[in-house]
Amino acid sequence: MDLQGKSVLLTGASGPTGQVIARELHSKGANLKVSARNVEALEGLKRDLEGERVEVLAGNLETPEDARALAERAGDLDVLVSFAGISPVGPIEEHPTDEVDRVIDVNLHAPIHLAQAVLPGMKERGRGHLVFFSSISGKSPSKGRSLYSAACYGVRGFANCLHLDLHGTGVDVTTIMPGPIMTPGDDEKPGFSLDIPPERVAKAVVRGIERNKREITVAPVVMKVFLGIGNLAPGLLLRTGPEPD
Repeated sequence: MDLQGKSVLLTGASGPTGQVIARELHSKGANLKVSARNVEALEGLKRDLEGERVEVLAGNLETPEDARALAERAGDLDVLVSFAGISPVGPIEEHPTDEVDRVIDVNLHAPIHLAQAVLPGMKERGRGHLVFFSSISGKSPSKGRSLYSAACYGVRGFANCLHLDLHGTGVDVTTIMPGPIMTPGDDEKPGFSLDIPPERVAKAVVRGIERNKREITVAPVVMKVFLGIGNLAPGLLLRTGPEPD
């Protein structure tokens, strides 16, 4: 799909990586609808882009009604980029029940409900693209990530099944699986890091849409090799899985 002139809804657009994704989509000519709870950050993004082809949609994604209401306000879409998510770390017994529910609701349930809401229109028009965010934690286990990984595996499974279900409809599906992403200032810290710059994630989103990629893993080569070894010898990975960030 050529993004020029296409209507794109991006959730989770207020944070550093979300804003980089928004700028990359905008640079390709997309008509952006950016959503997050932090409206002030979204308005700042809109000002930076001179208000051109950018619409701010305040949105919370903790309930099915929230997701459906956002999709309704967004109107007809060519592309959905479901980036909003929460990344908790720690043993499962240390997560309060309400946090467990919130992570699953935002990271897994919301993308499903958004897809339910936007797919009928896309299928009727015979075109569309859904971009979901999982993680390398949706490909391999890592210590202290049981809750986050559960949602990531769920998103990846949902997206892959949806890819099969939508074959021949004109609607395509991409799953982005990034490794740890740099935050502002990380590139100034001394020492070696496996964290990836948000620009690489943003370019992967565009590549997935333009080239119709089913899955894209965004990670350093050494991490991809580690994941490959884990797929061949899962027992080894379970003994030596990477520590949480």
